[in-house]
Amino acid sequence: MKIPTCSRRCPKGVPNPPLDLTIQQEHSLGDLDCGQYTLEKRMSSRRIEGIERGAPITITVNGQPVPAYAGESIAAALMAAGYRAFRRTEAGGSPRGFFCGMGMCFDCLVTVDGVPNVRSCMAEVQEGCIVQVA
Repeated sequence: MKIPTCSRRCPKGVPNPPLDLTIQQEHSLGDLDCGQYTLEKRMSSRRIEGIERGAPITITVNGQPVPAYAGESIAAALMAAGYRAFRRTEAGGSPRGFFCGMGMCFDCLVTVDGVPNVRSCMAEVQEGCIVQVA
């Protein structure tokens, strides 16, 4: 793998550090840096404007009321409420929870309204639904 270097003549002549390091404005966007400078823009976590949550609803998880929002997955509601272990493996009892988020891994299986083995990442919350987790 070729290590990218600064697009300007670097006084140090050193290879470029990872792009997630802090960066100054001397380089234009897209230029790589030598360790003295960094990229002007960085990806940051921030709320995306214009996306609104659905109406607030309540689901029951292991007998306790948990707030949720219409349109979100059961897994999202569980994660927001602090649940991390959704089930336990049969072989060793190891905890399993949210992993792939697209219904492929089956680690997020829960019981919903008495129906076992529901993939919580694929099931939408419904007002008053009853969820059982490990």
